Amino acid sequence: VVAAVCSRVAFLGVVRYLSMAAASPMATEAASPNEAPSTPPPISFQRSFAEGGTTKYHTFRTASDGQQLSIAAAAALMADPHDGALRETLTAVLRNSEFEAFFWEMPPVTSATMASTPFEFILNDSPGLAQVSEGEPESFAEHLSEGCGSAGVRSFYNLGRDALLVSPCEIGPRQPHAHMASFVRAAPAAQVD
Repeated sequence: VVAAVCSRVAFLGVVRYLSMAAASPMATEAASPNEAPSTPPPISFQRSFAEGGTTKYHTFRTASDGQQLSIAAAAALMADPHDGALRETLTAVLRNSEFEAFFWEMPPVTSATMASTPFEFILNDSPGLAQVSEGEPESFAEHLSEGCGSAGVRSFYNLGRDALLVSPCEIGPRQPHAHMASFVRAAPAAQVD
């Protein structure tokens, strides 16, 4: 059960870290003052298979241009409140995974490598995690009991204090909070976004 909670928490922690880092000048590209704003090309995911219940996804600006999206660029897009296209597409990929439950993994990244590291991830099938039917917020009660505010999430450090965890607050039934796949498939859309 802790693994179920941790898979979602770890994913959100990465997204939160990337979103905060994307707000730094290093991770954003400034347009020339003479350039007109342009509409960014659509985002696409290219899926490939690995062995043993693993699916790998590469993220591109478009399916045909071969320009892979960096983690910094993806974080900036995910943090943009006016452009939900990447968040929606990513959520659809996760929601439509063939795995009943999965672990999400991304390459390790630092603020120095975000702009050069491709935004790619794997989903590892987890039949054991699929047996978890509802989240157990009691494991994190000291962090989740303070309320969640308007964002519907709480952040806190792990026991080793080397990772910032971000956990969705329980809204409605516990079932959607059992693991990440359950969350993207059954939690309120506004909270998933």
